[in-house]
This record gives sequence, structure tokens and C-alpha cells, in this order.
Amino acid sequence: MSRVITRQKIISDSGALFEQKGYLNVTIPEIEKATGKTKAVLYGYFENRQSLANAVLEHNLTQKRAQILRQAALQPDQIRKLGVHIDLHDPEKKSLIVVGNSLPNAVETIHAYEEMKRIAADALIIWHQDIVELINGGIKTGEFTIKSEPEELAWLLISLVEGALLISQTTQNAKLGWQLLNQAKREFLQHLTLSNQAI
Repeated sequence: MSRVITRQKIISDSGALFEQKGYLNVTIPEIEKATGKTKAVLYGYFENRQSLANAVLEHNLTQKRAQILRQAALQPDQIRKLGVHIDLHDPEKKSLIVVGNSLPNAVETIHAYEEMKRIAADALIIWHQDIVELINGGIKTGEFTIKSEPEELAWLLISLVEGALLISQTTQNAKLGWQLLNQAKREFLQHLTLSNQAI
């Protein structure tokens, strides 16, 4: 197995651990258990624990975006594509939960490491751009018109989704998360004038 493949496997194998425990809280023994690699081997691929945490955060956020884009591509119109950005975060649908919740990760790293803050911020900006593209696409195809700027509406959607997730995770209440995401969908739709079927 090449060094590149081994390094990526370490990142993938420890991805869920960092999401569950928090990027600043995972210990080397926990990483050793998750990856099946000793500390000496891990440090042969990463400068230190924080270097691995940075790589895992970037990996998880990339996986989140890839899952959303894959599911959105299966939808017949922009309205339903936008709906994917909400539905894939439903904490009650275990098979749909995506890793890499950008806002909680960003909040955790605010007082920590500049590189982690940059990674989380970049992920939010890219997600925002993806949503803006869908909104502009829906306007262009005549599916809906909007009452505000696409950029503002995209940030609203992100804040509603991530706010629902943050509350759900903090209270450990998946049902509440589902309810808040449904409210987020209704709130978002209030800013659209639909010409076709709603989300």
C-alpha cells in the first residue's frame, strides 16, 4: 500500500471519531484504536495530532459536500435540489446524516487553530456558492422568483440549517432537529415565489 493510500486511509478511518468527539478532544490512543496504527506510524504520516485533525476536518467537509451534490444531481429541478441541502441534515434519518457540520466545527475552533478556522470557513463559503448557483438556476429556468438577493438567501438557508443542527446536537434531541429543519424549509420557501411544485 502506497504512502498516499495509507495516509488517506488513516484520515478516513478516524473521520467519524473526530466528528463524534470533537476536533480538539480526540486523543492519540483513540486515534490508534480507530485506525489500527501506532503513534509512531501516525507520526510518520502527520507532523502531529493537530496536523491529522486538520486533514480529517477537510476530508469530512469535502465528503459532506460530495454527498449533497450527488443527491442533488438526482433531483429533477432546482427546488428539489435546494431541498436536498436541508433534507440530508435530518438527524432522524440516520442513513442520510452527513459528516462535516461546518458551523459546529467552526465554532469549536474559533479560539484554537488558524488552519482549522480557515478550513471550516472555506467550507461554508463553498457551500454558499453551491446554493447561490442553484438559486440562480431556478430563477433562470423560471421555477421561482425571489424577494431578496441570491447571496443573502443562500446565507439564510445555511444559517437555518446549521442553527437547527447546533440546537439538535447540543440538546441531543433528534426529533427537535427534524422539527427545526422543517421550520427552516418553510422559512426558506417564504422568500421564494414558486411557479412549480414546492420543495
